Amino acid sequence: MDEREFKVTQISKLKAESIKIFPDDFCDLSHSTDLTLPDENLVLGKDFFGSFEIATTSGEGVLNIENQSKAKFIVYSSKKRSKQIKIPNDSKLITDSVKRYENYLDHLLTKIKKDYQNENLDIKNLGIVSGEILKRLNLTRL
Repeated sequence: MDEREFKVTQISKLKAESIKIFPDDFCDLSHSTDLTLPDENLVLGKDFFGSFEIATTSGEGVLNIENQSKAKFIVYSSKKRSKQIKIPNDSKLITDSVKRYENYLDHLLTKIKKDYQNENLDIKNLGIVSGEILKRLNLTRL
């Protein structure tokens, strides 16, 4: 099996296992606030004096958020490509759901790595291959 076949196989396998969706599968959104976002992919900028910029992939600034977990929550939620997202009112719930989601992604990456090693593929390409798999599944690990 080559890397291309590995990617196709892994994507099919992970889809069959039902990929979890953020934030729906990671927190209760019954006590939340609606936020309107552009219908574009969003990225997290660097920490700038305690504030995190959220921008479109074209570089247009969208928001400045004072809390990294909340900024990650917004970027992860934007992967659904919905103009309206819900953000929990409880900051602890935001932090906990982001941690659970990142643990879930880390678990997926560990499974991909194990399968990759079992196929005896060139380990130096693992990061690129796993990144492409996540991207094709519309998942991002910040």
